[in-house]
Amino acid sequence: RGCGMWTLTCTQWQKQKDRRKNIEWYTYTRWRSLMSQEGTKLEPIQRYKTTKDTRENDKLYQEKFLPLFSELEKDKDGNYLCPVFDIPMVLEDYEEGQSYKRFSSPSIDRIYNDKPHTIDNVQIISWRANHLKADASWEELETIGNWAENFIIDRSMI
Repeated sequence: RGCGMWTLTCTQWQKQKDRRKNIEWYTYTRWRSLMSQEGTKLEPIQRYKTTKDTRENDKLYQEKFLPLFSELEKDKDGNYLCPVFDIPMVLEDYEEGQSYKRFSSPSIDRIYNDKPHTIDNVQIISWRANHLKADASWEELETIGNWAENFIIDRSMI
């Protein structure tokens, strides 16, 4: 806006804009937070003058975390697609009481829920897919899938 002092609103707006533009970095910082909550010590991020320089010089981010995104397809607008639902994963503005707006946000999913969020045990999927998967076992997910398939077949015969 051209003002010399940023208000809280300006700062929050700029952070949201940066998160949308650098979705990989935002997801990486969320992953680091999850690791910290689980008690895993990670080297602190060495901060540089700009966030761009910080990202470029963070070896863990560059060598281990970014390859998780290279496995994902992109749509024509350059947004990563959820490997489960094939929807664009974009960060939406959060509004109180409207959690459905987060469904398309990228989420860090543990492949095996009994293990920590290590790089070899995580994948990037939409928040909706991760929310549905929750802590279900493979057998439970398969049972739900079979039930849904049979339900659709049974309904089509009516």
